[in-house]
Order: sequence, then structure tokens, then C-alpha cells
Amino acid sequence: SFAGRMLGILTSDGIELEAVKSLVDAAHQEKATVKIIASHIGGFLSSDRKLVQADEKVEGAPSPLFDAVALIVSQDQAKAMAETPSVRNFVSDA
Repeated sequence: SFAGRMLGILTSDGIELEAVKSLVDAAHQEKATVKIIASHIGGFLSSDRKLVQADEKVEGAPSPLFDAVALIVSQDQAKAMAETPSVRNFVSDA
């Protein structure tokens, strides 16, 4: 069971908002807590250019704080994020 656990979802600009919503809904159905994490302050811009507020910035929410993590990143942003030390640490620590 995932009830009572915490899921961290690392996001990037350019992602489909529906992908995030689907994962959040599935986690909530399992009675889990979800935190949306962005690589920069202010959240992320979805593929339809909507600003979505994040719960945490990657530097303030290291992956060991979560029971599980998911990465929902756009192909365009993946390379830049892979070169960002805080994001690399988030993924490698997971």
C-alpha cells in the first residue's frame, strides 16, 4: 500500500499538465501525499503556457524526503536539467 506515503514529482517547463494531474489523482486515490517540485522558483509553464505553482523548489526538497519520486520533464528541458547540479543530485539520491 502507498497510503500515508509521500510522492515528489519533479517537473519542467513544457510538460503536459494532464500527465501531472493523472499522477496526482492516482496518488491521492492511494491516500498518498504529493508535492510538486520545480527546478526554479515560481513553478513551471505547462505546454499550453499556463503557470503552475509548485510546492517546492528542487534545492529545498531533496529526494530523500520522499518515499518515491517521479520525473515529468519535457524533452526540450531534460538536457538542461541533467546539467543542473541540484537536479542531478535529486535524481541520483532518489
